[in-house]
Amino acid sequence: MSGKRMKQKKETELVVQDKKIEIEEIKETIKEKKTLPKDETYKINKFLMKNIVLAVIVVAYFLFLNLGYMNIKNDVYIVDLKIFSMCILFIAILFIENAYKKDSGELAIYGIEMIVLSISSISMIYVNLMMSSRYIYIVSSISILFAIYYIIKTIVIYNKKKKEYFVNNMKEIIKDEE
Repeated sequence: MSGKRMKQKKETELVVQDKKIEIEEIKETIKEKKTLPKDETYKINKFLMKNIVLAVIVVAYFLFLNLGYMNIKNDVYIVDLKIFSMCILFIAILFIENAYKKDSGELAIYGIEMIVLSISSISMIYVNLMMSSRYIYIVSSISILFAIYYIIKTIVIYNKKKKEYFVNNMKEIIKDEE
């Protein structure tokens, strides 16, 4: 009986080792599927760079608003704010028109962001008149809010694009197996 038990134990060990090998193969396959290929990473990063560049431009715009407030006469500064906000609004309208023509949600979102930036610029006139002592802090706060928005937007887009890639990849694997 001990001979049969030894033989069964060895067969069980062999089966267990085969299963361990299969589990290791499955783990490696899952690990490979979790990493993005370089070309897909490049596409996602290219898309994210647009948002990062736009965020830098918006923050720089608010920085220049603060510098203008400190270095330009108030009358000229208010006229500059009006001109900047109208130019930004014009750019927003162009974005929305192009989004409509191309049926692009991305351009529409950029247009909406530009409209919010234009409204912020127009509201700076009111803030300048009513709270001139706190103007620099308010402009800086709005700049930080825009920066936080773009950081969150970039993170959400990255996660969404990554998840979208894996879902599409799994759909292809399922189709291949069928």
